[in-house]
Amino acid sequence: MVDESVDHRGGDYFVAEDHTPDGWTKTFTDPRLCAAIVDRLTFNATIIETGTESYRLARARAGAGTSAA
Repeated sequence: MVDESVDHRGGDYFVAEDHTPDGWTKTFTDPRLCAAIVDRLTFNATIIETGTESYRLARARAGAGTSAA
């Protein structure tokens, strides 16, 4: 099993996402799978919401209005 190869004793990880975990059902369409993934990622986690717009998204939107010469 893949789960047996994962070290559960510690370590830090960082996940950056444009959506809150409630919005992940758009990506993971199976509700049970989505709930399991969110549960594993957020168990004993510190969740930091910046409330700011993505820099790359803002640049892409700004560039969409200009045409290349």
